[in-house]
Amino acid sequence: MVIVGGGLEGVEALGEILRRHRDSDMHVTLVEAGERLLAGEPAALDTHVRKLCEPYAVELQMEARVQSIEPKAVVLEDGRSLASDLTIWTGGPAPPSLLAECGLAPRGAWAPVDLTLQSKDHPEIFVTGDAADLPTPLSKQGYHAIDMGVCAARNAELLLTGRALTPFRPSVKPTLISFGDLTCFLVAGKRALAGPSLGAAKEAVFELVMAQLDAQPWWRRLPRAAQRADRAARALLWPTVSSLEALRRQGRIQLLSAR
Repeated sequence: MVIVGGGLEGVEALGEILRRHRDSDMHVTLVEAGERLLAGEPAALDTHVRKLCEPYAVELQMEARVQSIEPKAVVLEDGRSLASDLTIWTGGPAPPSLLAECGLAPRGAWAPVDLTLQSKDHPEIFVTGDAADLPTPLSKQGYHAIDMGVCAARNAELLLTGRALTPFRPSVKPTLISFGDLTCFLVAGKRALAGPSLGAAKEAVFELVMAQLDAQPWWRRLPRAAQRADRAARALLWPTVSSLEALRRQGRIQLLSAR
């Protein structure tokens, strides 16, 4: 298996593969164009993930760019070919052609907006989420997209009633990055905590966001929430409590260096 991209999605995908298959003979190669994993996070996370990978059949190809994807291989720009029965692409999002076709962005770019999330070329149109290219670059995270949606809805109402619009102010929130059941990182600025027990916090955040996105009446939301909780318990909780070593790992929380 080959994972292309060593950012948040690529590292989390690798962690989930190790959660389920680390005792098998599966070989996983992660290809990253940069010199370290999780480039936007504290450098200590890269060191920590590499150390956790050492006991397993994981190969990291750093500073390697992909030239092409073939049915059974990933071909790098330097000519090397990596055998791959399954390739997972996590190399980051690309602007959809629809943005350019609608006149909201230059071809191959995100849609430029001002602080009120109005299109710079079409102020009657609001752009949110990954598609929006703010004056100050912002990471493409779900919680930012949700907040942008709320701001855009309010500003649309203000625009229709002739009132002054309000600028979008992104909230500063810590980031939770899971690495299967081996660890989970809580990142706040340049500081980070690491420990498997933090994975419960990530699952709780997921459940809260799913509940927030569910527009159905509460009596319909509850059964779905219960089903998700049951799946989470089966996949995450029971494997932990059934192993003494896994239970011991839960209590280990480290403060990682900011360097």
